[in-house]
Amino acid sequence: MRIGTLTVAGRFTLSNIIFLLMMLVGFVFFGDYTDRFINNEVAALQNQAQLMATTIATIAVDGTENGEVLRTDSVRQIIRRLVGVNDARTQIFSTGSILVADSKFLMGGGRYVQVEQLPPPHSRANFIIDGQELLKKIVEFFPYKRSLPVYDEKSMPDIGQLQDVRDALMGQRRWTLWRTPSAQLMLTVVVPIQRLNQVSGAVMVTRDSAQIAPAIVQLRMEALKSFLGVLLISTALSFYLAQTIARPLKKLASAARSARDLRGVKPEIPDYSKRSDEVGELSWALKSMTQNLWMRLDAIEKFAADVSHELKNPLASIDSALQTIERIKDPDKIHQLLEIITFDVKRMERLITDISAMSRLDAELMRTAPEVVDLRNLVQTIVQTNLKYNKRVRLTYEPGSYFVHGLPHRLAQVIENLLSNAISYSSENSIVEVSMGGTKKSFYVRVDDFGPGISEGKAQKIFERFYTSRSGEGDFGQHSGLGLSICKQIVEGLGGEITCENRIAPASGKVEGARFCVVLPCATV
Repeated sequence: MRIGTLTVAGRFTLSNIIFLLMMLVGFVFFGDYTDRFINNEVAALQNQAQLMATTIATIAVDGTENGEVLRTDSVRQIIRRLVGVNDARTQIFSTGSILVADSKFLMGGGRYVQVEQLPPPHSRANFIIDGQELLKKIVEFFPYKRSLPVYDEKSMPDIGQLQDVRDALMGQRRWTLWRTPSAQLMLTVVVPIQRLNQVSGAVMVTRDSAQIAPAIVQLRMEALKSFLGVLLISTALSFYLAQTIARPLKKLASAARSARDLRGVKPEIPDYSKRSDEVGELSWALKSMTQNLWMRLDAIEKFAADVSHELKNPLASIDSALQTIERIKDPDKIHQLLEIITFDVKRMERLITDISAMSRLDAELMRTAPEVVDLRNLVQTIVQTNLKYNKRVRLTYEPGSYFVHGLPHRLAQVIENLLSNAISYSSENSIVEVSMGGTKKSFYVRVDDFGPGISEGKAQKIFERFYTSRSGEGDFGQHSGLGLSICKQIVEGLGGEITCENRIAPASGKVEGARFCVVLPCATV
């Protein structure tokens, strides 16, 4: 099953990957975890610089008439002792913004020695290390989001003229985050060297990209590793979810196409009705729809056969009468044959009218939306109308409202048909009883007559098309046998049920009439 150019499984997976990528980019590029890390670094460097400043103020500061003065040799000795212990570069400035000591350049043997940390050696053959290098290159692709001043020591004629150093020599603490010419981060913290509130110099501690960048990269690598793990799990779950949804949908779609294309073979719809989700509901609905469609096709085929059979009888009678008229000369017999032809023509007219009505009924029940009908009011109206012409109908009902969903004129057709059948089958001067009642879920309408009842084994057959059990004189050809079939079609089309049974007299145990019962579901008003 494809939507656009991607399958449902592909769309599930792609949507999850995009969502995770958005989270990753937001965390790496827009998150504030880098700022928090830098603030922690600032706090650590400030403590480190303050400890250095306090140590120098205690050991390497002399008081003179002109104020507090740094002892250069003592300061350099302190710095030299801290090399290897302190991983940050330390620079000491005197009150004239003069650089007097730098941990990067140590005096030894009358010469300056530049101190740099070398990266740890590793083998390129190591797959894990190579993978970490790849991840490192990926996370280094995201730059730091803030615009930063550029720190280029080669282009600076005098580092002591930095604004942070001058502010520290005025007794203020300063820190700045820089960007080097190679787009690396660098952090500087400057604190004053004070004794008795007199500033004798400044300590600047620098943490360059060699210390900051790996930590930031490591954080991003951890985030990326977590992302890759979540991505793997999410992709697996996406494929699982897609397979449990897309594969059944694909099978159902294929079965639906087969049901459309096959001729003469009942299609097999995959059964997922045991699943308690939307796929199970779709499978059940598609299976029910296909079964109903197949039943309709069978009904149409059977209906066509029944119609053909019912029409052949009067046509054969008419054809026989016409052939006989040509051979006889007796006017009385010719008149009798003409009456037969007229009778059969009217019989065909009734059949065609009822067949047409039944054909329209199916389409009407499918296309017309049912409305709320007051069933009690409907039955009362029909009974009162019938009482004008016949005093043999009596209506009883339980108190309450009787609202159902249906088509008013079709429900009226059902009641009128059952009532006319009951009157026609009842014995002379007997009463036809119509009763109503119901429960919280459904209402019923019962029609009881005092006639011969229903022949044994015919309780279901009387609802079949063109079936009639009338055998009285003058009854032949007067009824199409579609009345009860139409009633059954209307009631079942509205979600109800129609049944019939014989009424047995309690005293004698004999059949005293027939009972037809229509049950319809309640409607909420």
